[in-house]
Amino acid sequence: MPCIQFTYPQPMNLTPLLASGNSTPTSLVPRSSAFQGTFHGKFTLGSLTNATFNVQVLNPDAATWETLIVNGVAVSSGVLAASTNFALPFAVPGCKQVRLAYVTTGVTTGSLAIIDLTTQA
Repeated sequence: MPCIQFTYPQPMNLTPLLASGNSTPTSLVPRSSAFQGTFHGKFTLGSLTNATFNVQVLNPDAATWETLIVNGVAVSSGVLAASTNFALPFAVPGCKQVRLAYVTTGVTTGSLAIIDLTTQA
């Protein structure tokens, strides 16, 4: 029976939010099989109109990032227009690094996001 590695949450704070930005990248051990993880977030709207969070993966060139697309759809929180908690599950076989990118609309006063990541191989 194969052994499954599970890594407990790694804090990736984005507090306070800017108009746009990224969490700190997290390095992953490349796997030949599906590598799964979940970004967990606690979002406080503050004075913002809304915010969108996207899972991004490091390209093989190790220089550029792309939003993770599954079945033609971005792995995203959608447009958050209220304070909420969210979870963004993803599978990235062979990926070396992941991060959470965000874009906000409005004034960022009093807005924050606390992010962590759990991974499972």
